[in-house]
Amino acid sequence: MLSGIFRLRAAWRRTVTHSDRAERTDPRTTASGRPDFFDDRTLFWCGYLVLLPLYLLPLLVTRFLPGLDLPLHLSLVDAVAKSMTEGTPQHTLYEAHFSPSGYFAYYFLLYQLGKLCSLSVAHRLIISAMIAGLPLACARLSRVLGIVSFPSLLAFPLAYSMPLHYGFVSFACSTPILVFFIAQTLVVLRAPRLIPTDIGLLAALGLLLYLCHVQTYGLALVTACALCCAPGAVRAARVAALLSMLPSLIVLYLWQSRGIFSADLALSVAQAPRKGLWYTLHSFFHARLSELSSPSRLLFDPLHRLFLFQVHLLRGFRDYSDQVMSNVFLIALAVLIGLGLVVGRAHRKDADPPDSPRALRLLPPLLALGAYLALPHHIAEFQTIYPRFAILSAVLSFSLIPPALRLLPRLWIRRLFVLCAASSLVYALVLTRHYVRYGRELADFATVLDATPSGGKAVGWVFGGGDSRVLSSGAQLANLPAYYSIERRSSHSMVAVTFCGAPGSLCRKRPDAARIPLLDSFHPERTPLADAAAYFDYFITYAAPLDWRPLGLQNDQLDPIARAGLWTVYRKNPKVGMGSPKKE
Repeated sequence: MLSGIFRLRAAWRRTVTHSDRAERTDPRTTASGRPDFFDDRTLFWCGYLVLLPLYLLPLLVTRFLPGLDLPLHLSLVDAVAKSMTEGTPQHTLYEAHFSPSGYFAYYFLLYQLGKLCSLSVAHRLIISAMIAGLPLACARLSRVLGIVSFPSLLAFPLAYSMPLHYGFVSFACSTPILVFFIAQTLVVLRAPRLIPTDIGLLAALGLLLYLCHVQTYGLALVTACALCCAPGAVRAARVAALLSMLPSLIVLYLWQSRGIFSADLALSVAQAPRKGLWYTLHSFFHARLSELSSPSRLLFDPLHRLFLFQVHLLRGFRDYSDQVMSNVFLIALAVLIGLGLVVGRAHRKDADPPDSPRALRLLPPLLALGAYLALPHHIAEFQTIYPRFAILSAVLSFSLIPPALRLLPRLWIRRLFVLCAASSLVYALVLTRHYVRYGRELADFATVLDATPSGGKAVGWVFGGGDSRVLSSGAQLANLPAYYSIERRSSHSMVAVTFCGAPGSLCRKRPDAARIPLLDSFHPERTPLADAAAYFDYFITYAAPLDWRPLGLQNDQLDPIARAGLWTVYRKNPKVGMGSPKKE
C-alpha cells in the first residue's frame, strides 16, 4: 500500500508542469495573484443544488415516514395542543409544560407549525431544513479551516442517519447545529480581532444547540473547551469563546436544578424525585463501568464498537444498502485524506495555512469518536446512547481532510468532486426507492386507519415484533397506531401519550386525571386487557394469532370494522358495559 502511495506521488509530480501550478485551486494564490475560492465554491453549489431536491424527494413519496418513535413524538405534541382546549379528553388528562429543557426546540417548533398545517407536514418541514442544513454546515466548517468544501456533498447521505430512522428526531435535528457551532467557535478563536457579531452568533448557536438536544450540547461543550485550550488563539479570543457559552450553561442549570428525570414516569412532578446533571453523569459512569467489568471486555468492547461504526452510521434498510453507503463514505474520506497527505508532503510550505494549527482540525472528530467509544450503550431514562455518536463523528470528520488537498490540479479536483457527488446521487435514488417500498408496505395500515372513525380513543397492539420488511431500524410497526390522533383529526381523537412526563417533554399528567391503562407496544400480551377495553373505543391490531380472541373478550363486545392484510381494527360495542376507568 505504501509503495502505491509513493508511486502515486511520483506520477503526480511528473504530470504537474509549471502551467498546471497556475491553475491549482489554491484559495490564496492563483494565476492572477488574487485570492480565489470560486472554483471550489462553484463545484459545491452546483452539486448542492442538484442533490438537495433528490434528498428531499423521499419525504414526499410516502405518507408515513420511517421513525420508530416518530408517531409517539407527534402524538405527544397533538395531546399538548388539545390539552389547552376545554371539552377535549386531553384537557382532563394532560397539561402543557413549556420549560427550557434540553429537548425543547423540536417539540416547540412542531407545536407552532402545527397551528398552520398538520403535524405530519410540520415534521416534514423541520426534517427538510435539517437535510438542507447539514451539507451547508459541513462546508462552513471546511472553509473556516481552509479545506475544500466540495467533499461536504457526502453529508447528504448522513442526513438519513440511524437517529432519524429510529425516530430520535431531536438528536438528528441537532447535528447540523453542532457543526455550525464548532465552525463558529473556530471563527472566534482564529479571528485577528474580536467581532461582537461573531461572539453573539456563537452564543446563539450554543443556546439553540442546547435546546435541540442536551447530549449533543454536552459534546459541543467539551469540544469548545478543548479548542480554547489548543494552541493558536490569543487569550482574548479564548475568553470570549468561553463567555459565549454562559447563556446556554445558565439555562441548563435552571433546567437541571429543578430535577429533570423521574424514575417513574407515572408519578406527578411533585412526587418525582429530583435528578439533575450529577445524577446523569453518575448514571453514565456506572453504566459504562458495568459494561467494562472484565479485562477482556475492556479490550474487546472498543474494537467491537469500531467494527459496528458503519452499521450505526446509516442503519436503516434490510438489504444493507445503507451499510454499503457507509463504507463508500469512509473509503471516499480515506481517499481524500490520503491524497491530501501525499500532496502535503510534496509541498510542505504551502500545505497548511499558517493560522490553522493541526489541533483545531483533529480535536472535533477525535472527541466525537471518543464519545462513541466511551459512553454507555443503554440507560432506561436515556434510551440508546453511544450508537448515536457515530453520526456526530462522521459529520465532524471532514475537518480531517488536509488543507493541502486544494493544491491538486483542477482536473484531479473535478474527478474527486465527481466521486463525492455521484456517490451521494446514487444513494439518493436508493433512499427514494426504499421509502416508496416502505409506503407500499404500510398501505394496509393506511386502509385500516382511514376506516377508523375519528373522535374516539384508540389503542394499538402489534404482534410478532412489529418488524418491517424494508427497514431494519427497530420494530417500525409497533408505534404506528399512535398515528390515529394525527391522521383522524378531531378535537376528541386521542391515543395514550407514552412520552408524557419524560425528560424535556412539553406534557405533564394532571394529578387528578383518570388512570390510563399501562401499554406496552412491543409486548401487547402484557397489556391489562380488561382495563384497556373499558377505556378505549378502537383497537388497531396487527398479526394477531389465529386462535386469539380479540382482547380476550366475548365476540359481542367487539366488532371488526375494517381488515386489510394483517391489520384489523375493532370497535367497542356501546351496548355492552365494560366498566369505567379508575382514578389515580
